Amino acid sequence: EQLARLVAALDHGVAPAARYLKLFDEYLGIVRTDEAAFAEKYEADERHISELVNDVRKHEAQGREAAHRLPLSTRLGLFQVDCSQLRRFVLDRHARLAEIIRKRIAKAVRAQGNAISRQYQEIVRQLLRPLSTIEDVAEVEEYIANLPAELADLAEQLAELRRSNEIVEGLESPAADDDFKAFYSTLAWPMRLLEHEEKVREAAAARRVECGEAQLAEQAAYAKTLERLEKACHCPRMAAQPALEG
Repeated sequence: EQLARLVAALDHGVAPAARYLKLFDEYLGIVRTDEAAFAEKYEADERHISELVNDVRKHEAQGREAAHRLPLSTRLGLFQVDCSQLRRFVLDRHARLAEIIRKRIAKAVRAQGNAISRQYQEIVRQLLRPLSTIEDVAEVEEYIANLPAELADLAEQLAELRRSNEIVEGLESPAADDDFKAFYSTLAWPMRLLEHEEKVREAAAARRVECGEAQLAEQAAYAKTLERLEKACHCPRMAAQPALEG
């Protein structure tokens, strides 16, 4: 009789045990995920950040679903089984994977801003070339005249950077101070470049006047030298003429 009761109790616990095991079956994948390999995969992921954001949302949603579905404890026949540690592990794993993707997104936006800044820096470097000769002045004036096309492309890149930053802000994840400062520093480039361009235009115009004046002075000096040379050549011939007549 006791054996029968024991078998009945075990049979009664089989169904709950099966449900318990089945409950965690779908979380085996997330439990077995190698976080280092996961991060490495996303480092090589070249998808647009909007797609990466979808992956963040997916892990956030799966974490919320797991929190709703996984019990803190469950009864298996005569026993009460504590599930809290496994539940916490699954929730934390989803949170960490989402954070890995967030960092990858932040890195992509940072690289995007750095690339734009480097292009503006190169423009400034070209503008600040020494204006030693009139040829240098002509080259920088031509460079400035051709800038609008390049600046139009940079304006589109800045617009894309703003869109990327809006996506990041939508994740409700606070940006690092350095990233925050770098983003707004990049947005300030058009104004800084305009200031440089105005100064270079003024410097080029002033240098053009200086070169023109120097050229006129050189021409005047050359004319005087030529005049003195002509006088020096003419005077001996005039002095020699009376001697020939005598």
